[in-house]
Amino acid sequence: MRIPERVRAIELPQFDLLNDVAALWRARGADVITLGQALPGFAPPKPAPVEPLIEFAQKARELRERARQEAAQRRVVGEG
Repeated sequence: MRIPERVRAIELPQFDLLNDVAALWRARGADVITLGQALPGFAPPKPAPVEPLIEFAQKARELRERARQEAAQRRVVGEG
C-alpha cells in the first residue's frame, strides 16, 4: 500500500508521544495520571463575538426597566 506524502508529513500531536510513554509505564505496572488535553495539536477555537451578547443584555435590561415603570404607573393610576 502506498501512503501519500501529505499523509506521511503530518506531525503527530505532542500528547500522542506522551500517551505512548504513559501506556508503556502502565504496562510495567506503574500508576500514571494522564493530564492530556482534549484536542492535542490543534489551536483553540476562535472566541465568540461578545458585542451581540452585550447588546442583547442591554436591551433586556431596558425592557425590564420599562416593564417596571409601566407596572408602577398602573399601580399609581389604580390607586387614584
